[in-house]
Amino acid sequence: TETPHPIDIREVSMKMDVYPYQPDGAFRCSDDRLNRIWDIGAYTLRMSALDHFVDCPWRERTIYGGDVYAENLIAHYAFGDPRLNRKTMRQMFAIQFPDGAIPPAGPYRGFRLFYPAWSAYLVLAYIDHYWLTADRALVDELWPNVIRFMDWTEAQLRADPKGLIGEPEKRFSHDEWMQAPKVSYSACPNFAAYAMLRRFAELAALLDRKKEAAHYDALAESMAEALRKHLIDPATQYPRVLGPRGNKRHSAQYDGGMLLWSQMPDNVWGQGVARRCFHPDTSRISAPFHGLFVAEGLFAYGHDTLAVDFIRDYWGAMMDRGATTWWDNFSLDWPPQALADRNTSLCHGWAAGPTYSLPAHVLGVRPIAPGFAQILIEPQPADLQWAEGAVPTPHGPIRVHWTRNRAEFRIEVEIPKGCSAVMALPHRETGRAPHLLLDGAAVPPALWRNGRPALEIGEGLHHAAIQQTPAAGLSCST
Repeated sequence: TETPHPIDIREVSMKMDVYPYQPDGAFRCSDDRLNRIWDIGAYTLRMSALDHFVDCPWRERTIYGGDVYAENLIAHYAFGDPRLNRKTMRQMFAIQFPDGAIPPAGPYRGFRLFYPAWSAYLVLAYIDHYWLTADRALVDELWPNVIRFMDWTEAQLRADPKGLIGEPEKRFSHDEWMQAPKVSYSACPNFAAYAMLRRFAELAALLDRKKEAAHYDALAESMAEALRKHLIDPATQYPRVLGPRGNKRHSAQYDGGMLLWSQMPDNVWGQGVARRCFHPDTSRISAPFHGLFVAEGLFAYGHDTLAVDFIRDYWGAMMDRGATTWWDNFSLDWPPQALADRNTSLCHGWAAGPTYSLPAHVLGVRPIAPGFAQILIEPQPADLQWAEGAVPTPHGPIRVHWTRNRAEFRIEVEIPKGCSAVMALPHRETGRAPHLLLDGAAVPPALWRNGRPALEIGEGLHHAAIQQTPAAGLSCST
């Protein structure tokens, strides 16, 4: 466009209006593809953190219970600042329905649809938040709200002829959902509800609330029995869908991932489920949020190589298509070079799962006691040669650096002041006692954890090593 006089542009600037996180978490390893995946996830989460967590920075800009489950974990491991997590949960519990149900989206109650799974995910975020921060004040503040939702869930289970969370034929508002006949049953709301009941019972026991612990533990076991009876295909031992016209075999990777993530199967059953997640007849995930459950389920059952390969392949394929933030949905079944359509959010906080999973499992840093007062360090190396990073805690960062070759695994850890740790080292069973070194001295295992020799250490800097000769092509992890 012509102008009457020349225009001299002296400066162009942009204001980034997001929550002022500091980058206290870190992850690096011998595979730069995984490093880039971690970095993109941290940036994606930061773009989804405004005055509360949002699904995305440009579309709804809404709090969703399912998104909060993922964003809570990712934010803790990437940044460590818990204040936005607390604010988001308070906002969601503040709009609880009078009957105890929780809207799937907020911070207002006007969202037109109702998803019980999203309410269960919010309670799971509340539980995780306590484990990561030891914030007893928030637990006590929101406890009455959580109990009301637990009572609502129990009422649905007891009213249902199968003892499960059923779904109407169509999606409805909360009031319509409550009145509509429940004609189908699927993995997502049911495994989310089961995991919530089981983990809430564990939290109640930890807080010495014995009556609630016993009650919800029994309810979780009752639901597990109903799940095994109705939602597990007896031929494949894999989740299926029950529809209005009877049983339907529905091999979906997300469903298998949720079953593993719930930790309902024993080890033998879980190994079969993990293999079937990648069976040619199993439909692959269509959203990165689903990938969090697949990766977490694989890590939980010792399939670290499968989990890391899955992260490389799935999130790496988005990166290969030019993603600089993680998308709302994506499938490996898309044609080569296909991109998300214009209605897809290209920056979605729920999609950044590897930014939690890689430090939590490849570095192996997770809390044993609330607030990381006692720490588990249980590296799952997959096929990597080294990894290092920092996990923020209320006591300061936990720093880990490990390397390995065919003969030994070496690790250096720095434990914050006032904390202790159990360090479970990768070990391939050879029939011989492992040769362990701790701070330069040969030591026996203090205990065994999941088939691994473990050492107990206190605050400060420690070095450890285990000598081993793994078979060619296999992961060092059990």
